[in-house]
Amino acid sequence: AALLPVSGLAAGNTGYSDVDSGDSCFKAVTYLRDHGYMIGTGGSSFSPDVSLSRGMAALILYRLAGEPEVTGSVDFSDFDAGRYDSDAIIWAVQNGILTGSSDAAIRADKTLSGSEANTILSHYAKNIMNTNAAGFADENAAELSRADFAVAVYKLINDTTEYDLDIASLMGK
Repeated sequence: AALLPVSGLAAGNTGYSDVDSGDSCFKAVTYLRDHGYMIGTGGSSFSPDVSLSRGMAALILYRLAGEPEVTGSVDFSDFDAGRYDSDAIIWAVQNGILTGSSDAAIRADKTLSGSEANTILSHYAKNIMNTNAAGFADENAAELSRADFAVAVYKLINDTTEYDLDIASLMGK
């Protein structure tokens, strides 16, 4: 999916037909879209209620880090070097942000839970941003939606407690 053009969007418009200014994720979705960190799912859709995969989370954080050059590979039984998120997964593993499972699989297509999101974002904060931070998403959520993750990432990078999430706000900043 290509980035939507930022110019020409009316105030209060995300450019997505399924996210508008009254939605709690509006500011986060707009910010991440404007900076190219997180894009829609095709056409004019953001799909805020669709669950987010581990691979997509890695891709968003990889973009946030400036898409640094990736060298090498990773050794997971289910890793596919030709996927849209393969460089992001390699980068995330090499930087201690994403880990594999006990059976040597990366599970890039597995739905991200709230607990996993907090771990991944905390590792990103520590290993990439050189800060300690925790508590971005609902720890008890079995599945994190695209909107939930957008809000959690927005909170991380903007050091804000503007959104009322179920976990404590940033710590140690």
